[in-house]
Amino acid sequence: PQYTVADSIPNADMLPYDRTVLLDTDTYICESFSELFDLLSTRDLAVCHAPGRKEVSNTPDCIREYNTGVVGFQHKPAVRSFLDAWNGAYSNQIKQTGHVTNQETFTQKLYHSDLNYEILNREYNVKLPSGYINGHAKIIHGNHPSGIEKVGKCLNQTKSPRVFTQK
Repeated sequence: PQYTVADSIPNADMLPYDRTVLLDTDTYICESFSELFDLLSTRDLAVCHAPGRKEVSNTPDCIREYNTGVVGFQHKPAVRSFLDAWNGAYSNQIKQTGHVTNQETFTQKLYHSDLNYEILNREYNVKLPSGYINGHAKIIHGNHPSGIEKVGKCLNQTKSPRVFTQK
């Protein structure tokens, strides 16, 4: 390990199964997301937008940053090549600029790939401290002083569209 953000970028050896969902260590599973594995039988990759949806260099203005805290992968050669390209792009940008997010290079490489990917609903990556969801939260991502489990129970009291914020 490098003990940097680079450690969160998977390599192909980290995908031991036909379909793998990688989760950041600050995620909490509120409900089953088994349907994501069904989706990955027909898609190479599944990802959510990053909450800030930052602009990403070397992509059109209509493309915004994806969040790499919850990503599903199908294990196949094209995905292995994508992971290698993402790792390489991140390493190169760090060498050139000294700073870059793994999400920026992920989004760049995904945009320029031929992968068949799906952008998931926000409920699969509910990013704290605030946001909007419409349905039950499946995966919560972040930290909260009251505890993430308590936040999950609170958020999932209804399926109605709602805005939430940390108190």
